[in-house]
Amino acid sequence: ISNSDGVNFNYYEQTYKFVPENYELTEADRKAQEEGTLAISIGAPEVSVEQVQGLSWYEEGLAYMLMGNDHNFSVEQMMEMAEVIRQQD
Repeated sequence: ISNSDGVNFNYYEQTYKFVPENYELTEADRKAQEEGTLAISIGAPEVSVEQVQGLSWYEEGLAYMLMGNDHNFSVEQMMEMAEVIRQQD
């Protein structure tokens, strides 16, 4: 995604499964990982599955990243948030 200032933004959505260190991956977990439809994050106190959205950009020597989980932010909403941050400079 590129805006009128020529800044490139990268938006992504990914399903994450947060698991404890001792969690044993299931065959379904492994298959979903291989297919790229699931990311596993180890170190959580309990198992949970969340949809994570992110928007990142690089501007004037700084890297920025917005992340949300289970909020179902649209690309447009995250771009609006990014513009608020960009106007603070």
